[in-house]
Amino acid sequence: MQFDRRTFIKSGVATAAMAIPIAAEAAEVAQFRLFDQKSDSAYFAAGFGKADITPDRPVPTIWDSSVATVMDPIHIRTTYFRSCGEQVVIVSCDLLALPTWFTDAVKHDLTKLGIPQDRVAINCSHTHTAPQIIFFRGTESTDDTYNNFVKERLVQSVKEAMADAGPATVGFGKIDAPLNVNRVQIGRLNQVNTLETPTGRVDQQLSVIRIYQSKSQKAGLIYNFAAHALTVSANPHVISADYPGYTSGMLEAEPDIKFAQFTQGCAGNMNPRIHGDQTVTSQFARMLADYVKKACTGISMHSDPKLAMKTQAVHLPYGKIPSLQEVNSILAADEKKMTSSEPSWDLLWARAAKKALEDGRKFKNVDATFQGIRLGDIKIAVLPGEVFAEIGLAIKQRIGGNVITMGYSNNDEVGYIPIAEQFPLGGYEVENAPRRYDLFPWSPKIEKYYVSRAVKLLRSL
Repeated sequence: MQFDRRTFIKSGVATAAMAIPIAAEAAEVAQFRLFDQKSDSAYFAAGFGKADITPDRPVPTIWDSSVATVMDPIHIRTTYFRSCGEQVVIVSCDLLALPTWFTDAVKHDLTKLGIPQDRVAINCSHTHTAPQIIFFRGTESTDDTYNNFVKERLVQSVKEAMADAGPATVGFGKIDAPLNVNRVQIGRLNQVNTLETPTGRVDQQLSVIRIYQSKSQKAGLIYNFAAHALTVSANPHVISADYPGYTSGMLEAEPDIKFAQFTQGCAGNMNPRIHGDQTVTSQFARMLADYVKKACTGISMHSDPKLAMKTQAVHLPYGKIPSLQEVNSILAADEKKMTSSEPSWDLLWARAAKKALEDGRKFKNVDATFQGIRLGDIKIAVLPGEVFAEIGLAIKQRIGGNVITMGYSNNDEVGYIPIAEQFPLGGYEVENAPRRYDLFPWSPKIEKYYVSRAVKLLRSL
């Protein structure tokens, strides 16, 4: 029986090896439906969950249709908060990105645990060496059996975090970590590979939420930094969590740290300053882990912080949509350039755009969601897409205080979100990448739209 990816995931159909009997699943749901306002509303609680999602067979990535070599394991990490009738779930995945149909299916499953869909934020580390789930034109292959496995493991990580929840205190720390570079201003991987390279305009703030659990007498960490997970450059034809997974592993090896969850920042134009083989990945991770520990020094911990979360529908504005005549011209030029039987992704995009315009589809904006989380005096903006660092910086500056910006396909696949000044210059992020994400280019107004909507949302918490 054949399923497309959306139907397969949403139907909950799994292979025999991965299926959960209905009766057993019902019992498990009852066991993990732990939230009880009467017994748990008196205190702030937090719990942590972790699930291994390393594939056990060859899977497609954005580099290859079949990758079998595992350099290091990949995981899902989840932090669960509850207080005064409110619940918030923050999930981080060692994956490139997750599409909306996938995250919608996961959130639907989490309602069975008593968690409202609008109280779940899902972030991806954006490692480029992970199994592919999101649509990326030119490398569309995906493995539905693996996708369903990831879905089940994500839900399991949330169950584990709920079961682990207990009284906790929370604190915030931050430090500048000079480990990233503006790849648009200074240079890309083939031009930059030293810590001495000028950085350009960057967001070097490393933010840490420290959560101390009284029952385990250990801390869990959520740390946020903006840099493409691209340190694995010498041989990208492997499965690897890249520096986020290495950093979390190093931190979790510390005797006083129970759990360490990376969240990717607004890194659309941020690259790591060094990259190469596994040794370089470990070097970068060690430096980042040391900065995390420094940021934790002297953090003031607070009990019973106010917990709140809002999810808001937004409508991202497209720029000028090409006419059918313009698309036909692009299509004709790309067909002339064909040198093999395999069409380029530019050609594939032109064919898809031609069909969409011929079908009379209207393109004005793209529906997406912004999320805002409040954890005491900490505010978190959860934004879709590969957001340029300047947008994250503007949000932090306008809100002030302890602010974290999380980018990278949190709930929607919307590609790069450039700043206005980049549009006249064109380039990959403005012109080419939208075609790979099955989009048209955005309006230059999208920078102002992101900042104003995110600031308004955070101020409302």
